[in-house]
Amino acid sequence: MKVAITITRNGTQGYVCTCDYPFVHFDLGGCGATVDEAKQDCFTFYDEMRREYPADRLPDLEVEWVYDLARTRSDADLVDAAVMA
Repeated sequence: MKVAITITRNGTQGYVCTCDYPFVHFDLGGCGATVDEAKQDCFTFYDEMRREYPADRLPDLEVEWVYDLARTRSDADLVDAAVMA
């Protein structure tokens, strides 16, 4: 299943992932100190939901990562989108 997952900065706490797809039993997301940790947390949560709701037969995800650069970039550093991907 194709979904878009947006990564934004969570203040000074790291990064947050949010998914555009309206799953029935949960909202897919994740968080972490780095972009990679937030992505991994999102996938870990999805795997947990697949085990929690086996009857839903949740498919593998094809993710389009969307970086909200306006919210991800801090005043002190410039974000290179290629580095974040």
